[in-house]
Amino acid sequence: MWDGKVKNHLQKTTLSTSDWDSNLDLTVINSLVQCKSSGLDHAASEAVHPTEIRTSISPSSAVELNTISALANYATEVGYSDEVTEKQRWLFSLFIGTSALYASRTSMPLVIPAITKELNLSKTDSGTILSSFFWGYTLTQVFGGYLSDRIGGHKVIIAAAIGWSLVTFWMPIVITFLPKESMGVSFIVCVRILHGTFQGVHFPSMSSLTSQNLIESERASFFSILMSGSAFGTLVTGTLGSFVLDYFGWQAVFYTIGFLCIAWTLFLRYYVVAKDIRRESIVTVPSKLHSSFLSKEETPGWIVNMVPWLFSIPSTFLGKWLSEYLIRVGYSVTTTRKIIEVICLGSQALALIAIGLVTEYQWALVCVSVATAATGFHNCGITVNPQDLAPKHSGSVFGLMNTIGAVPGFLGVYLAGYILETTKSWVAVFQATAAINVLGCIVFVIYGSAKPIV
Repeated sequence: MWDGKVKNHLQKTTLSTSDWDSNLDLTVINSLVQCKSSGLDHAASEAVHPTEIRTSISPSSAVELNTISALANYATEVGYSDEVTEKQRWLFSLFIGTSALYASRTSMPLVIPAITKELNLSKTDSGTILSSFFWGYTLTQVFGGYLSDRIGGHKVIIAAAIGWSLVTFWMPIVITFLPKESMGVSFIVCVRILHGTFQGVHFPSMSSLTSQNLIESERASFFSILMSGSAFGTLVTGTLGSFVLDYFGWQAVFYTIGFLCIAWTLFLRYYVVAKDIRRESIVTVPSKLHSSFLSKEETPGWIVNMVPWLFSIPSTFLGKWLSEYLIRVGYSVTTTRKIIEVICLGSQALALIAIGLVTEYQWALVCVSVATAATGFHNCGITVNPQDLAPKHSGSVFGLMNTIGAVPGFLGVYLAGYILETTKSWVAVFQATAAINVLGCIVFVIYGSAKPIV
């Protein structure tokens, strides 16, 4: 897809774009190819991609570097020089896809207060509806990664996107036309589980896709940018979603976000993937503050939903720069990952503890913003670690990791409820979360590694 993988007798090369510019560093992988003049003439008769040097002769002879350069230069002259553009096209589309994924995921937390009021749901019902997403989310992590490693991540992403996009779009119909008794709530929970099941394969598939099509030095920066789409998607829900909710109702939120998700799926399938086929290339801070915390009657909802996530995207790029800088000055990949995670989990723990110490709404919002921004560093740390440990099986490893990481999505709801019921204090909830962060940080610093094991 992005690194010029061989098809039949395609000469295989590796493209280095660590600086994201148009300078192409063609490193010959297969050095046992002979390019006769007839082969050169044949190659010149059709357009050749700069990282696909086609040969029709025996792969057992030596290659002249100037011949390869001539072929690469010819490919550049006939208009196929922009491999960077292909990578940027995938980067853009997958970033938008991750944004759409999170916009879809966070639409229910945004509108659940309105749904609860309209349907007269209990807090238990609304909490179950929210947490049920993660019941399905944990089911398909490993399977999604395994399937992506076998048949290709882009196929799994597209198939799953069709599912969660349609579920988002149809959610108002599911909620509105069902009986408002317990049976109706149970069906909503089932649909939410289905929603999570479809979304559970996205990140393992994306991890598999990047690890199989990018060289090692590019994976972390590429994947961290894609992961920052989660913050952007949450930001879209907090701004656009809040506007639509206030002026058009909660049903319009699902219709709007669902339509955008469907549009992205069609764009990915019929433009990005289809374009590669024509070329013959092989190519845990909560998403929003709980309505009962940090809320004031005079405070617009969009402030709480938008402001913390404004800082996550730039922090992701800061983490990307710091990660690349540390590796460039001589730190090992393992040490770099640990430094990034100490910054991430340490900052989150301090911010969560500080929330219990402040008494003003503005300062509490600052603390939550710091904790949310720290997740940007996480995108350059543990999140890309599966690609370090098992480049050829990163989808499966990421799926296993994300399965465990998703467990707090539903167990945390019950744990937080128990703590609130026992202590009557949100401070205890944040302190418990901070303690978990510190424990995770210590474990990763001691046992974490980025050395390939498979």
